[in-house]
Amino acid sequence: MRTHSRFRFPRTSTRGRASAVLWHSLAVAFLLLGVSTGVAAADSPWHRSVGGLEIYLGVLPAQMVQGHDAEHGGKKAQRGSHHIVVAIFDGASKQRLEKAEVSARVGELGLSTETKHLDPMLVAGAASYGNYFAMREGALYRIAIQIARPGEHEPVSAIFEYKHFQGS
Repeated sequence: MRTHSRFRFPRTSTRGRASAVLWHSLAVAFLLLGVSTGVAAADSPWHRSVGGLEIYLGVLPAQMVQGHDAEHGGKKAQRGSHHIVVAIFDGASKQRLEKAEVSARVGELGLSTETKHLDPMLVAGAASYGNYFAMREGALYRIAIQIARPGEHEPVSAIFEYKHFQGS
């Protein structure tokens, strides 16, 4: 399985951490823009095509999604948390999947995992699913997404690997 561990955020000054966060934000914004306009991402580490669905993953520092606390039952992010966001599309119609039960199991490779329901939320006016997870800097994570669609007997699962960089 390909990971994006070869991708490095630029760090050329004392503002390296802010630059890394900005780069990560721009990458996710570009991903969401590309997703919303139907751009294919077949070889992207942020995309999986499984069970007739197109699944896109984003990982953001929790402070970048302030204002979405209401969509998570009023839960506030803990220090060091990151927000996992998933956008799901029907592979044939390219329409966003808006009514699904989505969960994520997140854990460092070789260590315990944490499973959480991903809450339905709007990102730039578009349906997505997300929740907060604690993620340690410098660690490699496996993120397993499970999607149960109305009227379907079997859930769809997709696995991503994510290298958590300092400042991302």
